Amino acid sequence: MNFDRVNLHARAPQPPTRKVLFFQHSSQNGGAPRSLKQIVQSYEAECGPQTVLFVSFGPVLETYKDVRSIIKIGRRIRPFHGSEVSGMNWRMAVRNIIGLATVPWTYFRFLRDYDVIYLNSTALCFHGLFARIMGPRSTRIIYHIREPLLKNFWGQVIRLCVQNSADQIIAISKNELNNLNLPNVRGEVVYNYVNTAEYSIKGGDSLHRQDPAVETDSFVVGYFARLDEKNGIADFIKVANDLKSRPNIAFVVYGLTGQESNKIESLLKKASFNVHVYPMVSDVPRNLGDIDLLLVPFKTPHFSRSVIEAAMLGIPSIIYDVSSLNETVKNGETGYIVPRGDTVSMGNCVIEIYKDTALRRRLGTAARAFARTNFSEQNYEKIKAIINAQTDQPGVK
Repeated sequence: MNFDRVNLHARAPQPPTRKVLFFQHSSQNGGAPRSLKQIVQSYEAECGPQTVLFVSFGPVLETYKDVRSIIKIGRRIRPFHGSEVSGMNWRMAVRNIIGLATVPWTYFRFLRDYDVIYLNSTALCFHGLFARIMGPRSTRIIYHIREPLLKNFWGQVIRLCVQNSADQIIAISKNELNNLNLPNVRGEVVYNYVNTAEYSIKGGDSLHRQDPAVETDSFVVGYFARLDEKNGIADFIKVANDLKSRPNIAFVVYGLTGQESNKIESLLKKASFNVHVYPMVSDVPRNLGDIDLLLVPFKTPHFSRSVIEAAMLGIPSIIYDVSSLNETVKNGETGYIVPRGDTVSMGNCVIEIYKDTALRRRLGTAARAFARTNFSEQNYEKIKAIINAQTDQPGVK
């Protein structure tokens, strides 16, 4: 991959409408950088190569190798990281406070001279605030809000930074926008989306279909997320354990990174024989397309990209009733929404869909139609309009 350099062999596009810096807060695989890549590629196709700034090298950079925009790596950049956002222990708080010393360096090294600074997380709020204070007023600062903020001290600090630096907020669900509650900053809900063409055909060569431990005629229930408690991996395994008497139902887990906690490692070791674990994958459609049903037992308010990806493939989902997530499923129409923590109800829904092929087909067909209406690439047009908006546009600070 060529860093700090545009691919000169690419087809020359039209002159850029705006000079944009897309700023990604993490270099690990996950939904946020994958969603950002879609936006970058769509924008550069119309407006020319831009710049994408990562805080460090990481595995997700491999997925950006076909991006024509300039890729920059800021090794000394320190995002203001928290946990679910933004709880932190004292060690994390101290690291974050010390990391603030790098904010001026980041601005003068990377963030100057852009028409638009597109921050892909509130973890970059202090960089946005410094850019607002030091940069020209004509520079538009956009925050893409992907998780709700906690109503604690650190969450309020981030909220104040966003309030005093943002020209525009893009929220991936109604819950995220309502959570910010910043009436003086223009905000719009633009749901995460996927490109329809990438999800038009099911896979066939997934990791679990190549695994001899998974019977070829198994009804496959999938989990596609990081393996941690807030994402409900323990609940997923409990559902699998409760249904182990049905050997033709296989439970596949995608998301292993090798950095799981001892508690999660112990949980996986004790899982029943019908649970099969695989690493986090970048080629999600190929693997997700080979399951029959998706379980998303998230415990905290959180949008799930995997739900809309599954829906695009005609695969229904069963989710917990938590904010953000519950905007991705129409209960009884595209899948099922069950009370948070109710593994019995989740398991009963699995059995119902497993037994009734016609129901599974109906839910999947409705899920695909719902996804194409609400979570398809047409949402990019809203994002492009926000990026290209002028600073004197009504409603923009």
